[in-house]
Amino acid sequence: MKELLRRRKFRTDDDLKRVVRDSARSIPKDWYTAAIQKSIERWQRCTDLGGEYVEGAAV
Repeated sequence: MKELLRRRKFRTDDDLKRVVRDSARSIPKDWYTAAIQKSIERWQRCTDLGGEYVEGAAV
């Protein structure tokens, strides 16, 4: 999304909203499912470590 919007100017807020909406709708639903699952795993890892900062996958 960031690349899609970079250096673009929109005439109206509605133009911007349309581009963002259309872009979000073009992403496969499986991508959202996988992203949510990864977030849950990260939250669980953080909870298991008592809120300590974790960087990368190795823990």
